[in-house]
Amino acid sequence: MLNETVFKKYFKKGDTIRIHQKIGKILHFNKNSLLLENENGLPIFFSGNEIGHSSIENLSRPLSENQPLQTLEIRLPLSISPQIAKEILQKSLQSLLHVHNHVVPKIQLTKFIKNKSVYRLTFGITHEISFGEMEDAVFSAVWYEFFRRGLSLETGQKTQNFLETNTKNTEEVINFMKNNELFKIFSETDLQELAQKAKRHFLGTSECLGKEGEKRDSLFFVESGKADIIIHRPEKGFIKVAEIGANDIFGEMALLTGEHRSASAQVTQEMRAYEISKEDVLPILQRQSTLIDELSRLLARRQLQNQQILNLKSEENLIEIEESEIQSIADKLQNLMVHFFSFEKS
Repeated sequence: MLNETVFKKYFKKGDTIRIHQKIGKILHFNKNSLLLENENGLPIFFSGNEIGHSSIENLSRPLSENQPLQTLEIRLPLSISPQIAKEILQKSLQSLLHVHNHVVPKIQLTKFIKNKSVYRLTFGITHEISFGEMEDAVFSAVWYEFFRRGLSLETGQKTQNFLETNTKNTEEVINFMKNNELFKIFSETDLQELAQKAKRHFLGTSECLGKEGEKRDSLFFVESGKADIIIHRPEKGFIKVAEIGANDIFGEMALLTGEHRSASAQVTQEMRAYEISKEDVLPILQRQSTLIDELSRLLARRQLQNQQILNLKSEENLIEIEESEIQSIADKLQNLMVHFFSFEKS
């Protein structure tokens, strides 16, 4: 018989699991049965007795006893309050691809040494990274978070470095948008408005511009630096599907439809990027709702082209996309956008 209490502790509907070398998504379970759906949409049935003593691996949420945990000690300036320090450390961990989402990080102030506060971090990591690599990523992320806040890691006091290197050049932002297909439908006045609102970001290697599955309603365009576009598949782990660099954009679907991010963008070379949010775009679309039509077709075409590139693993030999196919996707996207921006459909 299936022990429902134990099963519920580690599994839930929608999780992808491996049992008897078969992989499937959980549709239903009780003490008498377990029903899965494989990648082809076909059902896989197990009786409660059949799986009562079986080894089951949760590919979506690895069991806690198999989940690698890492502990680090970090010394921060005594002048930084524990609340701010823990906030910085928490944000640094959240920015990293290989910090596991299903283990809540613990951050504890353990002692004081001279003019330093010592914090112990305990957090889950994925199987694809070593402890040494993770240590480097965490310490690097903390450094960048201090820098972004304009704080000295030595004294905890404000510095001028961040302000000097993070000054926004509105004209550069406008010129970038003028040369990007997504923004070409906007007027000069619209671009000026967006450029004024755009937020500038500075990220370091291993940090993420955005993470797969997160709920964000903003788009980034890259001023300088590089990032790998990575997707996670339970049975295959993390897969690099593309790379972005200067003048590329990331997150247009999240900006215009509010959908969860479908991929992560992990920085591989120090990056400066600008962010435009739903709140920035909303006033323009309220004034010019016809832009929804143009944006939905543009997104549909980009989505279909990206799918081709992903399938072919190359930008060569792309075939012409049928207009009917573009319009079909565009209609669905338009409905999502109208709902997301709370517009009345005309």
